[in-house]
Amino acid sequence: MSRRECVDLLLRAWRAERGLTQAQAADVLGMPLRTYHGFEGGRTCSYAGVLRKLISLL
Repeated sequence: MSRRECVDLLLRAWRAERGLTQAQAADVLGMPLRTYHGFEGGRTCSYAGVLRKLISLL
């Protein structure tokens, strides 16, 4: 499994556990919805900031 797939699965699981829509998740993470779609869809590759934010929310 690639890093991109791991981030994708991590974001989906985090969002599902909290019952958030993609728009709500993007808002919580402080990013535009389009950017969030990119992360969850495996098209965006800049992971560090998202992972730090997710870890701080866990």
